[in-house]
Amino acid sequence: MKRILSAIPLALTFLISPLFAADPNQAQPKPEAGKSADAPKEPAKGEEKKDEAKRPDGPKNVQLLTGLSALELQRTMNMVRASLGVHCDFCHVFKDDKWDFASDDKQSKREAREMIRMVIDLNHASFHDHPTVSCFTCHRGAIRPVALVPLPTPAPPFPTPVPARVEPPKAPDILAKYVAAVGGDAALARAKTVRSYTLTGTVTGFAGKALPFAVERRLPDSVRIEVTDEDGKFMQGFDGTRGWMHDAKGTRDLAPPQIERLREIMDALDSMVHPVTGTEGYRARRNKEKINERDTIVLDRNVDTHHHESLYFDAESGLLVRKVVLTDRSIGRVPEQTDFEDYRDAGGIKLPFIVRASYVDPWIGATRKVTELHLDADIAPSRFQP
Repeated sequence: MKRILSAIPLALTFLISPLFAADPNQAQPKPEAGKSADAPKEPAKGEEKKDEAKRPDGPKNVQLLTGLSALELQRTMNMVRASLGVHCDFCHVFKDDKWDFASDDKQSKREAREMIRMVIDLNHASFHDHPTVSCFTCHRGAIRPVALVPLPTPAPPFPTPVPARVEPPKAPDILAKYVAAVGGDAALARAKTVRSYTLTGTVTGFAGKALPFAVERRLPDSVRIEVTDEDGKFMQGFDGTRGWMHDAKGTRDLAPPQIERLREIMDALDSMVHPVTGTEGYRARRNKEKINERDTIVLDRNVDTHHHESLYFDAESGLLVRKVVLTDRSIGRVPEQTDFEDYRDAGGIKLPFIVRASYVDPWIGATRKVTELHLDADIAPSRFQP
């Protein structure tokens, strides 16, 4: 396994990547690679223009999906990968234990670029630049889309059944039930004032191995993460200015893409303490959705022009069981999903002690099981420095 890691320590890429921030530009293990160098012609309207491609170690030969950071590009390309149900080597060259994402040697990559161009043009011409069509629209997890109706077709019922139009619940009522479930207005106010916390527990990534972890977090920008495996303890931190990591090889600074990923991890950790961050702008869906055979009521809102959030509340308990965030790209919407379980009292408010984060790049998804959680912990500023 270590033979094919190229640049990143085993514990950071293979075992700890769900909790630690690996560099999206670095080579990945053969079974775990999820990176790409091809990604949108123009960023979606309103997206910040970034200069990742200009960095010496940034993505190369990006012709269509320009204007994205390395992490955004990686996430977008994994959406493409997942849509076809393939690994990165389907389009990208892997030779001598190294990925060459810039290479156009493979015909499949050249064809994929044309398909990406087609989707961008279709969304632009037919849907006013809204990401209505994506790779998944046709591929549905298969390399080749199914274009023909399978025969024989069953006879449909007549008249065609039309689902009854159900009056949706009111979003304020759903949110009020959630507030009551977690402890009431006082508990919610308590959660909003939390400025620091510590966590201990286990994190389990795609490899299925549970590793002990500890987190010290001070909002808004400081964090220290420790994960332990058979090779020892690995640490990563950010003090609001400098990001760093420490392992058996010593201490070194994090690159900008690693800091971007670390900020994403901080958001995932914060979701344990602040599962519902807003109360305005939600609208309820008419029909309930099933999660693990239980009915949920879904509230949707547009966070901003290109980010959308859906909250799934257990219809019986009122507790939040899932959050889905969609990010608009020119070739579709990239989903992120967080599931919440095992609610317990933590300083007067019920919080989830099991949080499962899922992404289109499965190598960074993780389940975090918390054994101890302390709100408003007294953490010395030096803890966020190497």
